[in-house]
Amino acid sequence: MKILQELLKNVKNGVLFFIKEYPLVTGIIFILIGLSLMTYQLKNNESFKMSEHNVISWKALISIWTLIIMLISYGVILIYRY
Repeated sequence: MKILQELLKNVKNGVLFFIKEYPLVTGIIFILIGLSLMTYQLKNNESFKMSEHNVISWKALISIWTLIIMLISYGVILIYRY
């Protein structure tokens, strides 16, 4: 358990270092991930009608769109701050 905690701590520190030291590259990566997820979701052709979804699939649909918006906006913020 202690080894796993150390590994997660090292990964977290590495990611934070990469975001702080290379904001332009990280911003571009976040935007590309967000755009690829958006392309996949739009190609998937899921409707936004509540009657066609149950509660879990509706929450998943909203969560993925929230993730897409967050990735793109954070990528733009990182590039702008560069």
